[in-house]
Amino acid sequence: MLAPEMKIMLLACLSLHHRKVGYADFEKLKFRTPSEFYKISSNIGERVLLQTNTRIEVYALVSGKGKVNSLLNMFKEKNSFRIYFGREAVLHLFRLACGIESRVLGETNLLRQLEDAFHLAKENSAAGAFMSSLFGAAVNAGRRVRSETKIEGAIPVAEIAFKNILPALKHKKVLLVGAGLTGRKAAKILAEHGAELTTINRNYDAAIKIAKEVGGRAVNYRRLGEALSTADVLICATLASHYRVTAELVKSLHRKSLLVIVDVSPFGNVDPAVAALPNIILKNGKLRKAVEKNLESAKAEIPKVERIIEEEIKEVIKWQRKYRWRTIKKSIGK
Repeated sequence: MLAPEMKIMLLACLSLHHRKVGYADFEKLKFRTPSEFYKISSNIGERVLLQTNTRIEVYALVSGKGKVNSLLNMFKEKNSFRIYFGREAVLHLFRLACGIESRVLGETNLLRQLEDAFHLAKENSAAGAFMSSLFGAAVNAGRRVRSETKIEGAIPVAEIAFKNILPALKHKKVLLVGAGLTGRKAAKILAEHGAELTTINRNYDAAIKIAKEVGGRAVNYRRLGEALSTADVLICATLASHYRVTAELVKSLHRKSLLVIVDVSPFGNVDPAVAALPNIILKNGKLRKAVEKNLESAKAEIPKVERIIEEEIKEVIKWQRKYRWRTIKKSIGK
């Protein structure tokens, strides 16, 4: 366990989303393993790396803003990172944990990923008392938000999407692309109705996890075209900022049998042009309206979420004062 810092330290956060640099360049910036990061950053002190399919973030206690350069120098592309300091860094972390800083309001994946990131930091002897109190409070805030608010949305989008096709899914080969909240709900519904489910996601481990939960199978994202060529139904539930299923991809399959496509992704990740292709049925219908209604429902919960965040930050402040952490003066206290 790292000992508390006795001098005034500053909390810093480096944040990068893949939309800032493009997915291919983003992948090149990622560490091969968290252990690699912790090994080369051993001179920093307390630090936590959050590395997901779409986001790279580093939280660290530093002796001053100039020390942040040591963190930035670990990355080839320095200018694309947004840097948060002090209370702004704390708020960013809590908003991520509570689902209001992510691209999709109420998305729950980040809360689990933050927990995993913190545990990895502990395993690498990089998270001491300060990060334990900070991340513990952030995770607690996230859990409270899930139980005390409706930020995840009240409209059952997956149920609406499958309403007319569920009776025909038994023994059908269904390909589910996406492993977020909607994807997990979709997987459960599909499995309950006897579909032969195959899951696919850029994060292969996430696809495997969902497949195990519902008794399906997972395939690597590189085999998307192959999986599509044999599927009867495609469910797209991704969070991409571009089309994951394009007309060119579907056209290249040269399908002779019918393929039903249901796009339940919040941003529409299936190219509408696929509807004009032979042997393709694209079912959206009321779905976009349901997604929009979900978004409005989630937005209405933001004030409740922000109150919970402030309450949890106050608890961190109390803890730090009790143990005489001077970090509070620059990192969290106003």
